[in-house]
Amino acid sequence: MDSEIQARSVEESQRRDALVGRFLQSVLEARDLFHIYLGSQLGLYAALRALDWATAADLAEATRLSKRSVREWLEQQAEERSAEWERPFHTGNSMVVRKYLHV
Repeated sequence: MDSEIQARSVEESQRRDALVGRFLQSVLEARDLFHIYLGSQLGLYAALRALDWATAADLAEATRLSKRSVREWLEQQAEERSAEWERPFHTGNSMVVRKYLHV
């Protein structure tokens, strides 16, 4: 009887863990979609297509957005591997970003 209860408990834990994993993955995918939508609506992708190489400050100026917001958006894009980052000419906290690759 105890082994049957333990087996059920293990199965329930595994099902719970699988459900939590699927939920977390869905949340992350929704976040990624939101950032793509945000970049599209704010003109960030269009500005990246227009600029060959640009710093976050250049992109912020082109879109009239704050440097911090643009930098955070670019970091998120790089995390998704949606943008390619280069740092050969960076000065201070200014990161040089290459054109957006996928959209």
